Amino acid sequence: MFADLATMRRLARKTPPAAPVVTLDQVRALLRKGDAKSAVAKSADLLKASPKDIEVLWLRAAALAATGDSFESARLRTRAGELQAEQIMIAAGVDMPRLRSDSAYAIAVGRNFYNRWNMGAASLAMTYGANDPARRLEAQFVLAQAQHYMGRVADSETTFRAMMAAKPEEALHGYLLYALFFRNDGGRAHAEEVREWSKRWVDTLPPKPPVFHVERRSDRPLRIGYLTPTYSNQLRHFLMPVLERHDQSRFEITMYVDVAEKELQVPGIKVKSIRDQVHRATADMIRADKIDILVDLHGHFRLGRPTTVAQKPAPVQVSWMDYTHSVGLEAMDYVLHGDHMDVPGTQELFVEQIWNIGPVLVPFRPTLGARISPAPCAETGHITFGSFNHPAKLGDPTVAAWARILKARPQARLVLKYSVFDDPILQAETRARFAAHGADPDQLLFRGHSTGDAYERAFDEIDVALDPSPVTGGTTTMEALSRSIPVLSLKGDDFYARVGMHTLMAIDMPELLAETWDDYVALACALADDLPRVQSLRETTREALDASPYRDEEGFTRRLEDAYSQMLDRWLASPDAEATRPTEDSEPAQPNPFALARDAIIAGAPDLSVQMLDVLALQAPTNPEVHYWRASALMAAGRAEAATAALDDARTFHTVAVLRDMGIDVQRIRKDPGYAKAAGLELYRHKQVALAGMAFGCAVSPEALTEQGLLNLGLAFQHQGRAEEAANVFRAAADVFESSAAFQFLLYSLFFVENGVQRYADEARAWAQRFTGDIQPLPANFTNPRKADRRLKIGFVAPSFTRSQLRQFILPVVEAHDPGAVELFFYTADAAAEVMSDLAMGTVRSIGRMKDDAAAQFIRTDQIDILVDLWGFTAGGRLGVFAYKPAPIQASWINLVQTTGLPAMDYVLHADTMDAPGTEALFTEQILRVGPVTVPYQPSPDRLAPTPTPALALGQITFGSFNNPARISDATIANWSRILNGRPSSRLLLKYGYYADPVLRRVMQAKFAGHGVDPSRIVFAGHSTGADYFASFGTVDLALDPSPCPGGTTTCDSLANGVPVLTLRGDDFYARIGVHALHAFPELVAESWDDYVARALALTADLQALDGLRAEVRPRFEASAVCDAVGFTRRLEGVWRDAFQAWADRR
Repeated sequence: MFADLATMRRLARKTPPAAPVVTLDQVRALLRKGDAKSAVAKSADLLKASPKDIEVLWLRAAALAATGDSFESARLRTRAGELQAEQIMIAAGVDMPRLRSDSAYAIAVGRNFYNRWNMGAASLAMTYGANDPARRLEAQFVLAQAQHYMGRVADSETTFRAMMAAKPEEALHGYLLYALFFRNDGGRAHAEEVREWSKRWVDTLPPKPPVFHVERRSDRPLRIGYLTPTYSNQLRHFLMPVLERHDQSRFEITMYVDVAEKELQVPGIKVKSIRDQVHRATADMIRADKIDILVDLHGHFRLGRPTTVAQKPAPVQVSWMDYTHSVGLEAMDYVLHGDHMDVPGTQELFVEQIWNIGPVLVPFRPTLGARISPAPCAETGHITFGSFNHPAKLGDPTVAAWARILKARPQARLVLKYSVFDDPILQAETRARFAAHGADPDQLLFRGHSTGDAYERAFDEIDVALDPSPVTGGTTTMEALSRSIPVLSLKGDDFYARVGMHTLMAIDMPELLAETWDDYVALACALADDLPRVQSLRETTREALDASPYRDEEGFTRRLEDAYSQMLDRWLASPDAEATRPTEDSEPAQPNPFALARDAIIAGAPDLSVQMLDVLALQAPTNPEVHYWRASALMAAGRAEAATAALDDARTFHTVAVLRDMGIDVQRIRKDPGYAKAAGLELYRHKQVALAGMAFGCAVSPEALTEQGLLNLGLAFQHQGRAEEAANVFRAAADVFESSAAFQFLLYSLFFVENGVQRYADEARAWAQRFTGDIQPLPANFTNPRKADRRLKIGFVAPSFTRSQLRQFILPVVEAHDPGAVELFFYTADAAAEVMSDLAMGTVRSIGRMKDDAAAQFIRTDQIDILVDLWGFTAGGRLGVFAYKPAPIQASWINLVQTTGLPAMDYVLHADTMDAPGTEALFTEQILRVGPVTVPYQPSPDRLAPTPTPALALGQITFGSFNNPARISDATIANWSRILNGRPSSRLLLKYGYYADPVLRRVMQAKFAGHGVDPSRIVFAGHSTGADYFASFGTVDLALDPSPCPGGTTTCDSLANGVPVLTLRGDDFYARIGVHALHAFPELVAESWDDYVARALALTADLQALDGLRAEVRPRFEASAVCDAVGFTRRLEGVWRDAFQAWADRR
C-alpha cells in the first residue's frame, strides 16, 4: 500500500495537473455578455471537473436557465441547494446519518433551522422527515412553508396539494389558497381553487336558514361587526384610523377577535373574544348581536374564519382589507376594491359583488417615528434600488426585469430585504436567478430580519423601491412611501397586480407607473441616470402621500359608512330580505315570495312561478334576478316569445348594473358613440362579450354608422350565442356597405342558427354570385404537365399556418408528406410571421398585401397543380383568390366543410363518417371522401399524465363542455338538462374564454333553469393555456358534445387528454363532425337525443366502469385513424393524384 502511494506521488510530481480550461469568472462574464450557449458549454467542463462544487452547480443552473432549459436548471438548483444545506447542517453539528434515517430527529432539526429563517436547510431536513408515513404530514407542513418562504411557489403548491390529497383539512386548504396568491396567474388560480374550497367545506355544512330581525327605523345606529383573529401591525396601520373615526351616533361597532380585549383601546367600541370558539358558536354570537353588516378582515389567511361567515350570521357580509381576492362564499355579498384595481374580467373571479370604495382601499397611518433621510445616491454616486417584499413575490417576470435594469446600469445596486434573506441558500439561488438574465450577482445586497432602529436604517440604503409584479407590495409599498422613498410599479393585467397602480394614482405620482415591463425597465434606467431627480423625489414623495386620500382618515371613513348604509338599503329592498319587528312577540317571518317562485320552477310548477314573479317584477322592475327567474319560468311554461323578452330585460338590467360597478359611465355610453365604442372595444378585448354588446349597440347610430361598428356588434351577439341577431346585423352591414367581408361574417354566423346547413348553402351561393359573379377567371391555358405520376405541386392558402389552431392539423400532414410525391407551397398573409422551421418542407410566400387578382396571378406563376383553401369564410380568408381560378384543381379543406358557393372551387374534402342524405345538393363542389377522418390531429406533447375520473374522489359527476357558447343550441340545453335532472347531484362545467362575462354566465344558467336545473349546478371557467388548460380536463368525468353544431378541436383535445366525449350522429353532414373524431368509440356515438341522454346516464351510473373507459380513451384515440398522420397523408396524396388524373383525362 505504501509503495503504491509513493509511486503515485512520484507520478504526480512528474505530471503536473493540467491547468483548468475555464474559470468561474469566465463563465460569469459569458452570462453577462448574453452568450448563454457558451456559458453552458464552459460550465459543463467545470462541472465535469468538480461535480460537487456548489458554486459550479449554481452557475451552471444559471447558464441553463439562460438558454431556456428550465427543467435541467431546476434539477441543478435543487442539487446545489441540498449540498449547501448539508454543509450548513454539518457545520451546525447535525448528525447527518441519523438525519437520513431518523424522521423524528430530522423534523426536530428542520424546525430548528426553520425558526432561524434558514429555509434551505429546513427544507432538506423535512424532506427526510417525510420518509416516515406516520409523521409525513407534519414534515410536509413545515416543508411547504419553507418552500414558500424560499419563493419556490410551485413546489409549495405541490406539497400542499399532496397533503390535501392525503388528509383533507379546511385549515390546510386555506394555506393552499394563500400559496396560490403568488403564482403568476394567481388571481385566476385562486378563484378556481376557492370555489373548490367552498364546495368541499361549505356546501356540506348543516343548513341553518338565516332569519334576520332587522329594524327598519331610520333613526337607529347600524350595527357593524368586524371579524379578525389577530390585530397585526398591518391592521394598526389601516384599521385603527377607521375605528377611531367611526361616527358612533350612526354606527355601533363590535370587534370579534381572538386577542385579549386590552389590545383594542377605542372608546365606545365593543370587543368580544372568539378564541377557541367553533365557527357555529361564533356565528350564533354575531347573529344574537343582531349585526347588520359583518366585515371579514382576514379571509383565508392563517386563523381566518371564512366558515363562520358561511353560516350567514348577518344579512350583509363584506370582505375587506387583508383579503382582496374572492373568499368563495355565496354568503359573502361584497368585496371592497379601490379605484384603478379592477379590469374587465375581474368580476368573473369573484362570487362576491365588487364594491368600489373610492380612490383608496384603506386609509394609512404611518409608523410613529418613521424617519426621512437624504437619498443615499448623493453620497454613493449611484442609484440603489430596493425591495422589502416576500421572496415569493419575486416571480420570474420580476426577476427578469430587475436583472435587465442591473445589467443596463452596472453601477446600480439592489437591496433585497426580508427575514429569510439571511439564508445563504436563498441568497445563492437568487444570485443564480439574476445571473441567468445577464446581471452581475455582486450587484445584489441581501438584508435579513431587523426591528426598531435597525429596520429604520435599512430604508436609508435605498433610493428607489421596486415593486414586484404580478404580486405587488402592499404594506411594504406604503412603508417606503411614508419614508419618502419613491416606488416604481407596473400597471398589471388583473386586480391583484394593480395594487401598485392603485397606490401611485392615489398619491398622484403616475409618472412612476409603467405600462409594460419594457417601460418599467426604461423608467428605472432613466432614474438611475438622473440622480438629481431621485433626490428631488426623496424630498416630495412623503408630501404626496400626506396630501393624498390615504391620509384623509375622516373622508375615507365617511365613504365607508355611506357604503355600509347603501349595502343595507339594497338588501332591505331586495327579494331576499326577511325583516321582522324587533320584539320578542314578533310573528314568524313569512316565506320569501322570491324564493318560493324560484323553488316552484325547479319543482315543476312554472305557471305558479310566473304569477309570483310577475308581481315581483312590478315591485322591483330593474332587479335582474327577478327577470332572469321570470324568463326561466316562462321557458318552463312553454311561452318562448315571452321568455325571450324577459331574458332581454334581465340581460339589460344586469349589464347596466355590472357596467356601473366597473366604473363605466352608463349615461355617457348612451349619449356618446365614441365613448361607447372605446368602452366596447376594451370590454371585448377582455372577452366581456355581453357587456361589450350593449356598448357596441349604443355606438351604432345613423349619424355615425360604420361597417366596423356593425361587425363589432354582430360579433358580440355571436359570441353570446345570439346567432340570429348576429346574422341580422351582419346582413345589414353587407347590404349597407356592399361588403364582401361583412357577408362572410354573415355566412360564419349561419353555422349556429336553426336549419343552418341549408341557409348557409343558399347564402354561400348568393355571396359568390354577388361578389365574384363578375370576375373573369384567368385564362384556362394551364401549362402544368398532364401526368399524375409525377411530383405534384400542392398549394395551401391561409392567413397563418403556424400561429393559429390550424397548426396542429396541417403540421402532421406537412411532416408526413412524401417529398418525392408532392412539392408544397404555403401562401400566407405574412411569411415573416410564420415559424419557418415548421414549414421547412415547402416554399412560403406572402400574399397578404396583394389584392385577389394579383395574388391569383402570383400563384399561377408557380404552376400549382392543386390549390387548397384551409380557412374558408373565417376572418382573414382569401376565397376571392379562388374565383380567378389560379390552379387547374381547387379544393376546400380543414376549416370549411361547407360549400364555398364558388363555381371555380372543384372539391371539398369530407370524411366517410360525414355522409348524410341530401348532402351533395348543398354544394357547388364535388365531395371528395378521404377515409374515416377529414384531417389528422397531433396531440400536444405538453399534455399532463392521465388522471382517474374525478368523481371517484369528489363523489360528484362533472359533465363538461369546452365549446364556444355559440355552439350550445336550445336543443342542446334541453337535452343536457335532461341528463342533469337524471343525475341530481351532478354539475356541468362550461369552459370558454367568453364565460369571463358575468352576464353571459347568468343567461346560460337561466336557460338551464328553464328546464328545471338549479343555476348553482352550472359552473364556469374561462380561457386558459398550457398546463392550466390541460389540467382542466382532469376536472371532467364525461364531456358532452353539442348539436347540431358539434365541437372539432375541443373534442380531439378532450380525447387526447383521456376524457370520454359523447356525441350525436346528427341529421346532416355538419352535425356529424363529432362522429369522425369518435369513429373508434362507437359506444360514445348516439343515434338520437333520447339515445344521447340514455347513454350519458348509463355511462355515469357506474363510476368504476367510467374510470375503466377513461383509462382506455387516450390509447384508443392515439391508435385511431385520427392520430395516424402518415396513413391519412398517403390517402390524401392518392386523392390528390386521382383528382389531377381526372382533370388531365378531361383535357
